[in-house]
Amino acid sequence: QTPSSIVHRPWLDARNILVVRVDHLGDVVMTTPAITAIRHSSPGARITLLASRAGAAARRHIPALDDAIAYDAPWTVGTAQGEGRSAQGDKRLVNELCRRGFDAAIIFTACAHSALPAALVCRLAGIPIRLGYSRERQPLDMSRFVPPEPLPRVRAPARQADSAGDDRQGSLF
Repeated sequence: QTPSSIVHRPWLDARNILVVRVDHLGDVVMTTPAITAIRHSSPGARITLLASRAGAAARRHIPALDDAIAYDAPWTVGTAQGEGRSAQGDKRLVNELCRRGFDAAIIFTACAHSALPAALVCRLAGIPIRLGYSRERQPLDMSRFVPPEPLPRVRAPARQADSAGDDRQGSLF
């Protein structure tokens, strides 16, 4: 069997998946093939995008998405001053994610950025399965992580989505 044909059982059972891409609109667009792959592998799941306001507006152009949540993350470059910069805004986001009862989260970032702030938000919201790229060794906020490797920016999200089904790929627990 190839690594991509080995299915990580909890991902098969996930029916409410959060896709996190909180940086720029263009990055959300480049993540579209990975979102489509998630939809293909989990056709009955509800898939929600957590993105910046600009990224969340792209939801209507991405048929694989069921919903979007706008959040201007304070840890991203270019975030405007406002709700995303306050602890109250962060608490509201955690409460909203908790209320929606997500089974899993896939956190997409640029290779130079850390997925850990978003992973911590997902952990605080009680999302049990959290997958993301991590250069940090054994990140405690992720239930699964994918060590980064040099890939073109447009191919990296698809590799990350594919690794959700690979039990041998960076499993922490």
